[in-house]
Amino acid sequence: MKEFPLLEKVSKAKKPNVIAVCNGSEGADLPKFLERNKLAIPVLLDEGSVIKDKFDVFAFPSHIVIDKNGKFVEVIEGELSEAKLAEIYQKMQK
Repeated sequence: MKEFPLLEKVSKAKKPNVIAVCNGSEGADLPKFLERNKLAIPVLLDEGSVIKDKFDVFAFPSHIVIDKNGKFVEVIEGELSEAKLAEIYQKMQK
């Protein structure tokens, strides 16, 4: 959860669509988390693990990269650094 401020910063500055997806098992904690953190990016609850299963997500956090045409690009496991986010954004612009 440490990277939410970074995701919001990149979302505002570079205008990619950023959507956070919360694992269904953490759903009970989601309202409290959102109240405490006042996130500007949308946060969805994956109650039935549909997204997790579709993209074979096993580690948390994981980041699913989808291009502007809606095509799946990659899943990145683990926390993202600002440098890694910039690298992803540059790759998406090609």
